[in-house]
Amino acid sequence: MKKFTISVLTLAVTTLAANAGAAQINFGGGCDAFYGSQATCINHYSTNAGNVVATNGCTSQVWIACAIPQNPIPSGGTKSFYFDTMGSAGASITSELDIYTYIGTRSYLSTQSHTFATAGSWEFNFNGITVAQDPQWAYAVAYFLLPPNNTGSVIGVTSLP
Repeated sequence: MKKFTISVLTLAVTTLAANAGAAQINFGGGCDAFYGSQATCINHYSTNAGNVVATNGCTSQVWIACAIPQNPIPSGGTKSFYFDTMGSAGASITSELDIYTYIGTRSYLSTQSHTFATAGSWEFNFNGITVAQDPQWAYAVAYFLLPPNNTGSVIGVTSLP
């Protein structure tokens, strides 16, 4: 009986894990226009740099939102969030990290901006996030204000405990 029970449990766990639908952290499809009226301004495409989310020929800045998969912070530890972006010379990108408790109360907010002197990539770092700022069951969202006309893009967002 024990052997059969273990086999059934193994099958159940395997089935649940296969259907979890976990998000690919560095996949642009996890980001979309924050304002529905700007949905046509977002383009998801793949390049050598990875999966990219960029403005699609729009003449004004566009806010996008990206869900960030994350794990709980170990006891006494901290967490960091990393947002990878690319931009043309002179382009500015603003990033914002918001963390909400499971009941929707904001527990953390930080904003950073970067202007590209030359075309290239930039990583926004939000380091030293504590359990008080990112409690268990919290969810994190990255917001970006992208420049118009495909001059700035988001490559990926991730967090590490």
